[in-house]
Amino acid sequence: MLTQHTTTRDAGHPFDQHSADITLHTSDSVCFHVHSQILSQASPVFATILSLPQPADNTHLGSPGRPVVHLAEDSNALEPLLRICYPVHKPVLQHLDEIQPALETAIKFDMKWPTEELIGRFLTCAAQDPFRVWAFGCRHGLEHVARGGAEALRVSLLEEERKNIVFLPT
Repeated sequence: MLTQHTTTRDAGHPFDQHSADITLHTSDSVCFHVHSQILSQASPVFATILSLPQPADNTHLGSPGRPVVHLAEDSNALEPLLRICYPVHKPVLQHLDEIQPALETAIKFDMKWPTEELIGRFLTCAAQDPFRVWAFGCRHGLEHVARGGAEALRVSLLEEERKNIVFLPT
């Protein structure tokens, strides 16, 4: 039986600092070396996770002695979310494909401020795919997001109808 070893890599700055006290290991094998205090302040779910004993046998992840939390999310979802929480330049997210994974992760970990920030960006992009925004709002019980998607859909349908009007009878 063959076993496949996935190579891990460290995330870039600021998630590569030696002062970090915990490592978040993503599903695509990226290690984010982070500060548990920042995560605990941003998320009651992370506060609970970090209060539980974590395995520290992670020499294969390049951070001996530092507890590792393995996450189901990939680095594309986690990095923008962590950048919103950290005191660094905030990510420029202009497409639903960039925002949605981070937003789903923020909702999963009950991160109130990052969720609000990402919802604002998500609604700004509603015209890109109004149905997707509406469906996301419905799926997550976010009525204002569903309404934003529905409004964007209404506007796009009206614009499409306007294109079909060649002339108005007199």
